[in-house]
Amino acid sequence: MMADTAGSRNRRRKAAPKTAPAAWPIAIALSFLWSCGGPGEDAEIPVSASLSADPIWTVGGADGPDAEIFSRIAGAKRRRDGSVVAGVAGFHEVRKFGPAGEHLWTVGRRGAGPGEFERLQLLRGCSEERVVVYDRGSYRVTEFGQDGKRLATWQLPYGGRPPYEVACAPDGKVIHFVAGELPSSPGIVRWRVPISWVSRGMRSARLIRDETPGPERILDLDDGSYWERPWSRRLVLGGTGRGVWIGTSDDYLLELVGWDGTVLDTLAWSGRDRAVTPADIDQLRDELRAVFAEGPDEEARFLREIWPGYESVLPSTVPAYSQLLALDDGTVWVGRWEGIVWAPRLPDHPGNGWDVFNPSGERVRQVTIPSDMRLLDAGADWVLVVVRDALGVETLAVYEVS
Repeated sequence: MMADTAGSRNRRRKAAPKTAPAAWPIAIALSFLWSCGGPGEDAEIPVSASLSADPIWTVGGADGPDAEIFSRIAGAKRRRDGSVVAGVAGFHEVRKFGPAGEHLWTVGRRGAGPGEFERLQLLRGCSEERVVVYDRGSYRVTEFGQDGKRLATWQLPYGGRPPYEVACAPDGKVIHFVAGELPSSPGIVRWRVPISWVSRGMRSARLIRDETPGPERILDLDDGSYWERPWSRRLVLGGTGRGVWIGTSDDYLLELVGWDGTVLDTLAWSGRDRAVTPADIDQLRDELRAVFAEGPDEEARFLREIWPGYESVLPSTVPAYSQLLALDDGTVWVGRWEGIVWAPRLPDHPGNGWDVFNPSGERVRQVTIPSDMRLLDAGADWVLVVVRDALGVETLAVYEVS
């Protein structure tokens, strides 16, 4: 890990449960920034940015037209004209809304045919002209025009192992890595995976980097299953016009790797001391207890039967970060480590922290997204989020950032 010294500066050098429960709501107005540090925190803290008290654009709710009722929003993109396209995995649909929130069109349904989906994901980082959707069930890519007309459907060539994560570059390249080989012995494993890219019309993917540290997992050979390790290090990708930002969450470091595998840039910064503390463990236990225990009997069972299994596989350090958002203008948003990504935040949790780097590699601001929101897209002075209330109702919203 990079040494965290009081005078350190940002610099750029050339060269488990399957379903996320509803998050707990907290206040939208942010009067402070959640520090991710301690003694090792930067002496020079970038400007803290907060969200507007009210959204400037919103669609959705528990009641209303069918087009405004959401279930499991899986990706969204805000266009330059203010319109928003969103993937709604729960309904197997892609929907577009105008700058004033008016519904423009809906495409898709459940199925295996052209324009049909099983497990859709809208790829935010693709071109402004096309809406690109990836189906995690069939490993297919479907491209729509901004009018909702289907333009192309093509199979992602991936070889013998299915893609695990996908991202997209502004020119339409789809970046992905496949699931790793499972070892023969149980325990904590970390896949070593190839990262590749492919475009429509290509018969095979082109390798960017091989043997990259991928996600951490816990392998249980008794039943052949594997599950996400608490505080798992993960592999994050962010497509750009030059190549792909790659981060393993092992350190405060990202590499911009060209399509031929050449390292074009390195983004490095300082952050919190990553050693696990008793407070980290207490917070994890309380968050998991909120998921698994709804009464005294269930709480006792959780502490007796479930928590020891999690506690026994905790790492000694936490990941450096957990999310990455690469914008079209070269800005990079890095989501700080936030515990288990599927677990709800507790009511007093101050939110999810993001470090924002400009195209020159300077950390220019730190933005906190409230705990009942999930960041989907961002711009110079706005964020697009999905807001989820205590009952699980989802709303799309755009907030100003200042």
